[in-house]
Formats: sequence, structure tokens, C-alpha cells
Amino acid sequence: MTRRRSLSGGVRVPASLEVIRLRLDALAFGGEAVGRESTGRVVFVTGGAPGDLVDVRLTETKRSFARGEIAALVEPGPARQAAPCPVQDRCGGCPWQHVSDGVQHETKLNIVRRALSRTEAVVRPLLTAPAALGYRTRVRLTLRGPRAGFLGRRSHELVEVASCIALDARLDAAVSVARTVLAPHLITHSDEEGHLEGLVAPDGRVHLGLELMRTNGPLLAASESLPGQAGIIGVAVRWPRHHRVFGESELEVEPGFFGSATGFAQANHAQNLVLRRLVTEALFGTSSDEPRILELHAGDGNFSRDLVTRARLCAVESEPRAGQRLLENLRRVAPRVPTEPSRWTTRSESAERACAQLIAAGEHFDLVLLDPPRVGAEELMALLPALQPRRVVYVSCDPMTLGRDLASLEKRGYRTVSAQPIDMVPQTSHIETVAVLDRTMDEATPSPP
Repeated sequence: MTRRRSLSGGVRVPASLEVIRLRLDALAFGGEAVGRESTGRVVFVTGGAPGDLVDVRLTETKRSFARGEIAALVEPGPARQAAPCPVQDRCGGCPWQHVSDGVQHETKLNIVRRALSRTEAVVRPLLTAPAALGYRTRVRLTLRGPRAGFLGRRSHELVEVASCIALDARLDAAVSVARTVLAPHLITHSDEEGHLEGLVAPDGRVHLGLELMRTNGPLLAASESLPGQAGIIGVAVRWPRHHRVFGESELEVEPGFFGSATGFAQANHAQNLVLRRLVTEALFGTSSDEPRILELHAGDGNFSRDLVTRARLCAVESEPRAGQRLLENLRRVAPRVPTEPSRWTTRSESAERACAQLIAAGEHFDLVLLDPPRVGAEELMALLPALQPRRVVYVSCDPMTLGRDLASLEKRGYRTVSAQPIDMVPQTSHIETVAVLDRTMDEATPSPP
């Protein structure tokens, strides 16, 4: 029988040919469990838990590692528990629901420690979330015609869900109402995909976003009917080259701070408050009066709103809609006055371009805050020292790229003082980390990339 190549370059092994027995040792960043064959080869197993003895049906093999799925759970390990969600074994949203909270917490802390082992960082204990379920204040569902759900584990299978126990109950109710109202009009071709997004404020008001390849009159009419139902205050509908808003275009997430279901927001309101506090303490704990701060990847202004009243701020955001919300949020928090026209500024360009231009203009900053996407900020590490910040605060959602970038900046005159991991998304491998770096030279200078 011929073995088929997978898209990732591994070999697809016919399920009937290779099943191996493994004792699983740990959880990996990405959600899978890990075991080792007698040869030492690592095997990543979907749905496993540390301590499990399992028969694994291999689905992909390479020289250094393999992947597989559980063919039989021979002996459950002590970390395994019953998952409260009926589709958890297929859905990719909460891959660790079947693992005890204590093991999840220990795993996340160890992931950060390993990722930062090449740096000088002192990794602090994980800040756990107050709720393991019902905490998500933001959601993004995939739509395929009238069907809605989450993508499956390591697949494009659509796992339909009537309700999601990870969501804030008020957001879950609003999304359920929206699906019922919109479903009869969501008729798309089989190869088309859309998204239904939602964001809930602490007081229960909900903003929705609908992203489609095409739309129709009945669907727009159905969207228009949603505001006023189940706490929904507005619906933003987007399709190629068009945009319609019914009801409110934004949601006042907190007093004076606005966001949108179609923008980025942290998925855990309670832990975001912790994150904001940590960032503020790191920036202002050793600061003189009104330092000059450069904020990169500022988004809607999640951190900017805390900084602008205590510092002279230059906030950079490249995504146009987020940049506009950033500008409006800063105007609400710190209205410009004639006597202080340049207390804060925003730049609508990439972080790399902004830094290059600021360096060329001879600008310096006391502090730098960056919150890059999952790919990290490798190019920025060669640029930041030329801006001469005495402290850099790096907020990361990926420990691996964080470790790479911190090691790079340490070679350029900085020392990682601390790293604080935060459990922002329980039941998953996602970890938010706040790293603090101080300059070790009197005058840091850039090194070649």
C-alpha cells in the first residue's frame, strides 16, 4: 500500500497499518499530549493527558517526531478528568478540558520556563484565572451556510455547537439568538466561509460582527432586526468592498473605552484587568514624572488609556480600523488642549517603519511597550536600542517567539528582569506573558540584525 504525503511534508500512515502503545508524559504548547517511543522519537497525541497509557493510531510520521490520535485509552492517568463539554473531543476551542486545572497550570508555567531558558528572566508563578469556564467575553464562530461552530482539532472540520460553556452566558445567549435569526438567510456556496463574532461588556451589552463572502436583502433585514434582542446593541456586516452597521457601531466596553466585535480584544475581561495592572506597574514603578513612552502594536488602546494620563505617549498601530478606535479612545481619555498639543500622538504604520523613522529623526524614549502578534517582533529587537529606552516591557501571547526576542535584545545591551505568565485562556495552551527588560549600558547602541 502506498503511503500518502501530508501537506506539512510528513508521511500519512494508513490507520490500519500502525498503532503503537505509549505512556504519555506531558502536555505540549499547542494542546497535544506528548509521549516517546522506545527509540526516543517524540509522538504528539491529540486528546491525551499526562499519565495516560494509550494505543495511538499514527496519522503523520517524520524522522524526529510523529503525530497520532487515541485508538484506545488503555489506562487513564491521574491528570485526566471528564470534560464538561459534549464535543470537546472534536472541537479545537478547548483542547485541555479533559485535564485537571492543577496540571494545566503547572504545564503553562513550565512552557514559559522552557521557552525563556536562554534568557536571564526570573519566571514568576502563573497568575491563574478566577473562572475556568464561562469567562470568554469575545468569540469568533465559523459559518458555512446556515451551519455555525468552531474548527476541529488540527483540521478544517466544522464542529457545530448549539451553546458554548466557555463563553460568558450573556454572550452565548446573544450569539444563539443571532444564529437563529440569521441561519435561514445564510446560503453560501460549499467552498465559501464566513464568521460571526461577538464582544460583551461587563454590563451584558453585546456587539456582533458578521463577515461574509456575499450577502442578500433578507440577510441584511435579519441583521437589522437583531439590535434590541438578547442585549445586542449593534451588528456590523462586512462583505467584499461593502460595510453596513445596524444599531451601534461600537461597544463601550468600559467607561470611556470603546471596542468592536470586528476588532481585537482580550477574551478574558477579569484577566485583562490583571494584565493592564502589571503593564502599568512595570512602566511606572521606576519612572520619573511624565516619562516619554513609545507604545508599539497599540490596537484599540487597551494599554494606551492607562498610560496617556501619566506620560507623554506615542502610540503606533498599523491596522486602520483599530488605529481609528485608538485615536478616538485617546481623545476621550485625554482630550488635547492648546497648551499641550503634543502630549500624545498616534502613528498609523507598522511598528518597524515607525521605529526606523523615529530613529532617523533622532528621537529617544524613556520606556517602550510592545504587544506584538503571535509571530513576535524579531525585526524590532535590532531597532529598539537606538531609541535608548531604559526599560522595555514586552507583552507576548507566544512564549516561543518571546524567548527568541528576549535573547536577541539581551545581546544588545538589555537584561530580562522578570517574566510574569498569566492564564488568559483556561482550558487551552495559550499563555500571556509580561516580560520586563532593563538597559544594562549607560547608552545602548544598536547591533547589526
